[in-house]
Amino acid sequence: MKVIKIVGTARGAPTEFAGQYVMEYQPMAIDSLGHYKGGKLVTTPDLSQALRFEGAADAMRCWQRQNGWLPNGKPNRPLTAFTVEISNEEDCNDVMTNIFKEASHGNT
Repeated sequence: MKVIKIVGTARGAPTEFAGQYVMEYQPMAIDSLGHYKGGKLVTTPDLSQALRFEGAADAMRCWQRQNGWLPNGKPNRPLTAFTVEISNEEDCNDVMTNIFKEASHGNT
């Protein structure tokens, strides 16, 4: 299974989402007043809560999901404001296991 991890913003600006996994993404979500605010993105630092995809192509389709068109005629794809990593869930688990092993042995 594949997961999407946010690396940063496409413009290089700091973001609270960096290092987080995508847990939920709805590009067409609106607020309680009916206003569009860029969709809904929920992230988590916990890999076990990350949204999972069958393959990299499915994850890419999620990242590129669109909500209409921008005034310049380009597709409105809110999640593409971020650079992301699409990784194997198993690879992420291996990395976390190694981090915990190093921390328990004082090798951080």
